[in-house]
Amino acid sequence: MKIKSDVLMLDSHGISHPLFCGCASYVGVMIKKPVIGAAKNKLCGEYAQKPDKIGEWVPLNYQGRIVGAVLLSKSSCNPIFVSAGHMITLETAVKIVKNFLVKFKIPEPTRLAHNLANKIKRDLLTRNK
Repeated sequence: MKIKSDVLMLDSHGISHPLFCGCASYVGVMIKKPVIGAAKNKLCGEYAQKPDKIGEWVPLNYQGRIVGAVLLSKSSCNPIFVSAGHMITLETAVKIVKNFLVKFKIPEPTRLAHNLANKIKRDLLTRNK
C-alpha cells in the first residue's frame, strides 16, 4: 500500500470466526498491525437481540466468549458484525467503526474499497472482450 495506516479495517471477520482467527486476524498477524473486522454477515455465534438504536451494539457470543459486536449501523437494516482482528480491543474496534458510519450500512473505508474493486473488475472485463 502506498499510504501507511495506523489501523486497517477489512470486510471480514477477526476472532468472530469458528477457529477464532478470521481473515482480519490473519492479515493483522502477517503485517503486524492493528486490524478490525467489519462484516455484513454473521459467521458464527449468537446474540440476544438486535440493537434498537443506530450506534448501539450487543455482544456476539461464541463458545462462551464474546467474539464480536452486533452493531446497528443504519435504521431498517440488518446489523453489521465487528470483531477484533489483531492488536486491538473490541471496544476500540467498535468506536473506530462507528466513526466511519456516514450514510450507508457499512463503514466508509470498506464501502470505498468495495466500490474500487468492482470498478477495477469491470474495467478488466471490458478490456478483455
